[in-house]
Amino acid sequence: MNIIKNKIKSYIFFTFLISWLLWLPGILQSFSLIDLSNKLTFSLGMIGTIIPSVIGLILLINEKQLKKALIDLFRFRLDLWIILSILILPLAIIITHIINIFFLKGTVPIITETYKIPFQFIIILIIAGPLGEEIGWRGFLQSKIKEKYLSVITGLIVGLIWAIWHLPIFLIKEMPHRKLPLDQFIITLILISIIISFFQIRAKSGIWPALIIHTFVNLTMEVTPLYNEKEHTLWIIANCVLFLTVIILIVLELIENIQKSHTSTN
Repeated sequence: MNIIKNKIKSYIFFTFLISWLLWLPGILQSFSLIDLSNKLTFSLGMIGTIIPSVIGLILLINEKQLKKALIDLFRFRLDLWIILSILILPLAIIITHIINIFFLKGTVPIITETYKIPFQFIIILIIAGPLGEEIGWRGFLQSKIKEKYLSVITGLIVGLIWAIWHLPIFLIKEMPHRKLPLDQFIITLILISIIISFFQIRAKSGIWPALIIHTFVNLTMEVTPLYNEKEHTLWIIANCVLFLTVIILIVLELIENIQKSHTSTN
């Protein structure tokens, strides 16, 4: 157990240290404390976003061979949990817009050039967050924490760490996070982390549930942005929908554990 704790501490320490050091020039530039090119600070910022997966992969390779680590991370089996992982975010966004349109008299989202969405999904998956983070956050960190806690508690812990790690990037004016509402963003990350944890622990498909759900979250910002409306009403609705989803998952997990306890006693 002490070995696992030390690995978790090492992962968190080096991930935060290296990412935040890479983001520091951009923060100083944003407050006019140093004079660097915007391209340089943006590049350093983007490199900082892949550090979670870099550190996670290094630690995983230290435990097992590279081939075995990659197989464990990217094995795929199409089952109910993977299908639900694919559907959960689109359904949540559809429900969000229905509530906004019919109950709050919001506007109908106009999606143009829908043929681009599959390509956007692939691009976002590879270079805009999911692959650069999820090998670490879910492939390494969550896999260690889940040995002690229920999936929803594991997701909450990882979500809090994940949210704190993001904070400095909001201070960099060249990064897209700067235009997002910080409070709603943090709430979303924590809720999404719990949802990811629930599905990933049950699916037998490596980190694919995390990659799929994370990519859909980022894709939403491109296709039907939640932050364009006044006072971020749409984003607040989305977080309420996600919160209710988490409540349902908690109930399901409690029922699942009760059934397991009854089975073991019998």
